[in-house]
Amino acid sequence: MTDNAWIYITNRSMRDLLGQKGIRHLRRRPYRPQTNGKVERFQETMAREWAYEMTYSCARALALAHEYWRRHDDESRPHSALGGRSPISRVRNVCRQDIQGHTFGWA
Repeated sequence: MTDNAWIYITNRSMRDLLGQKGIRHLRRRPYRPQTNGKVERFQETMAREWAYEMTYSCARALALAHEYWRRHDDESRPHSALGGRSPISRVRNVCRQDIQGHTFGWA
């Protein structure tokens, strides 16, 4: 699900990729960010706690800080909407679990 930004509506490569994967592209109603509220809230939190929290010396430092923040947010940070649990607690195939012969390299 995306908003109705020009880049999403006119992007042929995205449309082709979604079609190849059998994914239906949903668009939210214009001027209704509530439709996509969880994503909007996540992006707001990420911007506040990671992107604008400090100045990064280079793109690599920015990427490493993002990976650290995302892992913390997914695996350790308590979320009030989940009763104080982390989002990973809601995932059936948790970290380090082998899925169809592929072991994921999550630490």
